[in-house]
Amino acid sequence: MDRTSAWLRVIPGEKGRGAESRRLTGYEFVQWPLCPGHPHPLEPVADGEQAWWRCPSSGAEIGAIGELG
Repeated sequence: MDRTSAWLRVIPGEKGRGAESRRLTGYEFVQWPLCPGHPHPLEPVADGEQAWWRCPSSGAEIGAIGELG
């Protein structure tokens, strides 16, 4: 098996979101920060000198980057 095939192979029983990254790195990939109102991550945007996390669906600014807990 070549190297690419080894990376793309899914181990039986390890199905679902994050299985491949968990198998390869030992950690599950987590998209953060999550949107409080939707099932997707927030997107970073810049407005002048301030950077914000924004909902890509509604366009609502959720919080300043560096200030979310």
